[in-house]
Amino acid sequence: MKESVSNASADTISADNTPNWIDKFKFNHGMIIYKREIGFARRLACKFESQPKFNILSDTSTRVFQMKLMFPTKQKDSFFLTNNINSYAINSDHVSWVLDIDKKPLTDESPVNVFYLEIKCSKAELIFDKESMKLSESLIKAVTSALEDNNPYHELTKIFQKYGHFLPRKVVLGYKLYRMAYLIVDEKCLKQNDEKIEWETLNDFNDKCNDVLNILNLWEKNDNDSLQIINWSELYPIYDIFDESLCKDIKCILRINDTKSYVNEKVLKAGVIPIEELRDFYFVEFSSTLKSNNYRIFGKLMTKDGEPKDEMVVKFKFTDINGFYVVIVNFDSIKAKDYVNLQITWILIGKPAEIGIFDKNTRNIAIICSENTSFTFQNGREDLIAQLKVPENLSTNSILITSIEYPRSNYGPNIITSIKNYRNNEIEINIYDLNSHRTCPLEINL
Repeated sequence: MKESVSNASADTISADNTPNWIDKFKFNHGMIIYKREIGFARRLACKFESQPKFNILSDTSTRVFQMKLMFPTKQKDSFFLTNNINSYAINSDHVSWVLDIDKKPLTDESPVNVFYLEIKCSKAELIFDKESMKLSESLIKAVTSALEDNNPYHELTKIFQKYGHFLPRKVVLGYKLYRMAYLIVDEKCLKQNDEKIEWETLNDFNDKCNDVLNILNLWEKNDNDSLQIINWSELYPIYDIFDESLCKDIKCILRINDTKSYVNEKVLKAGVIPIEELRDFYFVEFSSTLKSNNYRIFGKLMTKDGEPKDEMVVKFKFTDINGFYVVIVNFDSIKAKDYVNLQITWILIGKPAEIGIFDKNTRNIAIICSENTSFTFQNGREDLIAQLKVPENLSTNSILITSIEYPRSNYGPNIITSIKNYRNNEIEINIYDLNSHRTCPLEINL
């Protein structure tokens, strides 16, 4: 997308032009990322309570031209180049919320065979301070309402499609010509290298690149009064402009974590099944249909006072988008007088965007790490010891939850786990199979 201000000539580039640039370039409207290009939201995202910092990069007496020839190899690189965005302006680790799951121009690693030629003259730089941005009341109200929804991820992404995904932090204005085209080369040719050339006058450029001299002559004569956005150097994700509390809640929903070691999955829902009669199976029906059944259920039989019944085996079966079944395997061992004091506590873990729910009562539960490990019970063994790597310095209120998966067969293992030891960044777990009628090795996933 190419934007210009026709009445901002080279002779009048100054801070006095800033209000006009904000209006014409829609800096107070959020930038929206589409599949192939960028656009700007119709709805106002913010107002600037103070003018941005203004830096002149070159005046009329020092016109510095730069030419850049590049050979991007990935689709995302070509997207950044053709839309005048610096590749480091957007954190690619935190952009899954920008578009639907199957449309990711900011992270598209598919190969391309193109070349990119750019000639530019940078004139001025605008730097926007985050503290000067005041979000519109309608945006704040819409986001606050979305956070109360049972599917806040979906609601937030809809809002940011209307108000924009990013706001400017640093923008360069000037003149720019560019072209991207498919590259056809002989396989025997040497690998192409990126090149950069800089010059101050057309005479300096004459000896370096005569092929485009005529184009530059026309450009210098006719387009000096057409100032453009030639580079989005830095961008704010729109959620960063909200106050600290709302920003934290939004980042939780969008699975944005500032640390490198984080888990994409969240505790999306939790519940309690009271044991009200001597019955060993129960069905949990969700209040609304989920988008996917690609979730995991963890649960435990406990007393109503929170004391776990480690000797009891609870299995979750037939999980789908409407609910799941729970079976207490060795329910016969419970005394008739004790069952009224028991309940099954369960949590549902998955990705908010994929599953379509995220209960506000579980959003503050952080999943520190998640790991799948395989073990094998050999014949004649009813127990084994497993070592699990965990982050160092776990907090004292951390909880380890385990789930056992095993192949379908006529033999149904009844497996329980318990922590044997914890030191440094390793937990040692005892795994017991209460069913001793196994006739062959059993491989399980923990």
